[in-house]
Amino acid sequence: MLVSIGDLAQTLVLKRQNTAAKAGMEALTTALTTGRVADAGGHLGGNFGPLAGLDTSLTRLKAFAGVTAEAARIGDGIQGVLQLVDDVARALSPALLTAGDGGAGSILNGAALQAEQALGQVVGALNTRVADRSLMAGVATDRPALVDGGNLLAQAEAVVAGSTSAGAVEAALEAWLADPAGFQADAYRGGDPPSALPVAEGEEVQFDVTAADPALRATLKGVLMGALLARGVLAGQPAAQAALARRAGESLAETAPDRAHLSARIGITEQRIAAAEARNSAEETALSLARNGLVGVDGYDTATALQEAQARLEMLYTLTARLSRLSLSDYM
Repeated sequence: MLVSIGDLAQTLVLKRQNTAAKAGMEALTTALTTGRVADAGGHLGGNFGPLAGLDTSLTRLKAFAGVTAEAARIGDGIQGVLQLVDDVARALSPALLTAGDGGAGSILNGAALQAEQALGQVVGALNTRVADRSLMAGVATDRPALVDGGNLLAQAEAVVAGSTSAGAVEAALEAWLADPAGFQADAYRGGDPPSALPVAEGEEVQFDVTAADPALRATLKGVLMGALLARGVLAGQPAAQAALARRAGESLAETAPDRAHLSARIGITEQRIAAAEARNSAEETALSLARNGLVGVDGYDTATALQEAQARLEMLYTLTARLSRLSLSDYM
């Protein structure tokens, strides 16, 4: 017995098939474009637990990536500051030592002017800002770490007022720089060292160097002693001025290892950041591969399936067009 489908029923069947074919093509196109299955729930059988765990870990690693990138910028900036301060100190020390070892008045005056200019360079370096944050001001990232060079020199001049020897000038500066109520209250505008930064699971790093670090204060002492000569400290005492220049040059030379140690501390922190960044990147790659194994699609297989779906849809369109053009003469 021959069973046939009526025109209306046949049209409905073709329409359903067209709709299903279109939906299949859209799903395959989405999968090919995104690299993931369109229906993750159906693909995973409703078990989203493993996928959610992977997504949580990947989100955490992306957050770490942002922190490590920022920490690397801070570390690089601080290293630049320390390098500039050290370069200025190393260039100034020989000039002061020469002036202190019996240099003529013009040589002493030249060294004093060089020290005054060096003070401005050192203060400018310590007030460096990167990405609108003050690098050497601790938690007070919104303001310079130190008062300007002229202000700092004026404060130092007031501190040593009345000193009659090079030793007295140096002692007064040392006491002021070490006194929390002196330099740190009057000249240092920053705050405490910043908090540690989380750069990996269970690992933190901290840039605890500020412009008030003992090594940098010791360097400032040497530069200030030389710069005070340009302000007429110990005027009328050539021998005392020469002694002050010599003490300033020696101080800058003696503090070179402290500056190197400071730079090394930052370098160790930078190495830890780089190592954490590498570990995080490797973990992110592994987790991404695992996630792709859960909801990813094979590009070649998906493209092949898409071509087959497109061919089926074109065949349905052709069949629908032919049926719609049937007439009584065609039927007979």
